Amino acid sequence: MDDRERELNRQWRIRENETHRQAVIDWLTANGIDVKAVPVDAKASITDGMLTIPLKVKDAQGRDQIDPDRANSILLHTVTVPVVLPPTPEVELWLTPTCPTCGR
Repeated sequence: MDDRERELNRQWRIRENETHRQAVIDWLTANGIDVKAVPVDAKASITDGMLTIPLKVKDAQGRDQIDPDRANSILLHTVTVPVVLPPTPEVELWLTPTCPTCGR
C-alpha cells in the first residue's frame, strides 16, 4: 500500500467512525477552531504546543470562496493556534504525523 492509499484509507476510517469524528470536533472546538471551516481532507499537526490547520476562507455572506489559482477548489488559509486542550488518543489518530519516515 502506497502513501496515497494509506491516506485515503485513513480518511475513510475517520469518516466512518462517528464517535471518533465527534471527538475530533469537540477537540477542535475546545482549541478555538470553527469546525465548519475545516476542510474534509484537512491535514492538521501539532508542533511545540501549536496546532497548525488549513481552514476554508469565507466571503461576507459566509460562503466558501473559490481559489482563483485553482479552478473548482476552495480557497484555504493556514492558521496556527496554541493547543489549549491536549489531543486524546482518538484525536492523535486524526492528526497528520510530523515525521515522514517513522509516521510519529
